[in-house]
Amino acid sequence: MLYELKENRLHVVLAPAPEPKHETHMIRTVESINPEWYSVLHEQYKYFRRERVVRALKRISQLKDRPYKEYGYPVPDRFRIKYKYDSVLRELIFERLIKGYDCQGIEIPPNKEVSNYFGLLSPD
Repeated sequence: MLYELKENRLHVVLAPAPEPKHETHMIRTVESINPEWYSVLHEQYKYFRRERVVRALKRISQLKDRPYKEYGYPVPDRFRIKYKYDSVLRELIFERLIKGYDCQGIEIPPNKEVSNYFGLLSPD
């Protein structure tokens, strides 16, 4: 996921308009897009930042991720970010391992070993 996020980001460029209205008429076109899973998370969560996702994925890969802290008093969502990314991404990784996923048009099947470990599939 970290590689996919680093290699794919939204990139919009100017291109000549297909039906120009004047000599320098240009339109915006998408040259590349974010990974689908990142786009979904970005829509689901307010203030979801790419650099924090990258840092959280690095922490997870190095086994240095931490639990998400719940506060006993009201805190605005934008300040409740300490390790929230770690939790959100761990859930996504778990779901992808259990259910499988599509990666750039290639269907990745569920991981049977992980599913069996959690008792979610009968052993083969």
